Amino acid sequence: MEDSVRIVIYCYLALGFILVVIALLEKVVMPKLSVWIATRSPASTASKRPLNVSGPPAPEGFFDALGKYHAIWQGLDLVIDFAIGALTGLDEPSKLASVRSNKISFGTKIRQLKDLVEASKHRDKGAIIAAIWALDRAYRSELTHSYLASSCSAVRFIYGGNQDGAKPCSITFSGPQFIEHVAQFSITAKSLQNLLGLDSSELVAFSERALDNAPPCS
Repeated sequence: MEDSVRIVIYCYLALGFILVVIALLEKVVMPKLSVWIATRSPASTASKRPLNVSGPPAPEGFFDALGKYHAIWQGLDLVIDFAIGALTGLDEPSKLASVRSNKISFGTKIRQLKDLVEASKHRDKGAIIAAIWALDRAYRSELTHSYLASSCSAVRFIYGGNQDGAKPCSITFSGPQFIEHVAQFSITAKSLQNLLGLDSSELVAFSERALDNAPPCS
């Protein structure tokens, strides 16, 4: 009889111990284990890896210079559209020039501006035409509409030509050469704006009118 009672007591003690262990596992061990599993999952470890957005190999500073180059051209489009309207003598050049020139190529626009300056009596006619010719030789189409082959020491722009008669060609720059090209182009673009006598507030008003007439892209 005593042995039977003793066995029952041991069973209750063993059951109690098991229940205590289970409770500890649920409250302490399992939450920590779940966190460890989550942090070791492929999705979690992938999110901690830095994204590879370095792009293809290129000389140091090339991509910064390329971004600056395109940003300057976008601003120059604004200057040329406005100047065409102003030199044509339109009552609202900042509105009508955009309608007139936004459907033609940049090469056509810059030649149109050159013809208008030559026919004008602008006091800085010679300097303006020289700046226009310099911009026309800044390889806008060749650098914008091209394939790019690059290495750590040089970049090569491979241009396929266009409908205006420009033939296929390629242009190669070292890193310092391209950065210098962009720097000189920036100086010439700013010089043209100053020579034309265009006030920044006029250009801002022009851009605001353009925004007013431009619906969101679909």
